Amino acid sequence: MSTTVTMAEAQAHLPELVARLGSGDELIITQDQRPVAKLVREKPPARKPRKAGNCIGMIRIVADDMQRGIQGNDFDILPIETRHTSLLTSMPFHHHDPFDRLLAAQALAEKMPIVSADSPFDAYGVTRLW
Repeated sequence: MSTTVTMAEAQAHLPELVARLGSGDELIITQDQRPVAKLVREKPPARKPRKAGNCIGMIRIVADDMQRGIQGNDFDILPIETRHTSLLTSMPFHHHDPFDRLLAAQALAEKMPIVSADSPFDAYGVTRLW
């Protein structure tokens, strides 16, 4: 998309005009009805691939605290069963995290929702809360 503004408009509203630009959009600035400058919104840099083990040691969970949290909130441990893994082997790769695909398989098999902000779960037809 291309937006054209006068030099006076650009001087008065440049931060707002730039903020409205989407990736690859152009802002053309004119003076005396002739283009004098063009601003193009940069595309965000490509995300670096994650490396396995990057976060080892960053999170510490104490087993006793975990057990108290499970019992204190009346949670149940959902074991991984063969029917979960059987379903998992036939699922498409909408989500590239194998653990999350397993969670989706369990949610489908158990007819339970998943609490997650992760939208790739939606492609599996699970009920996602959040």
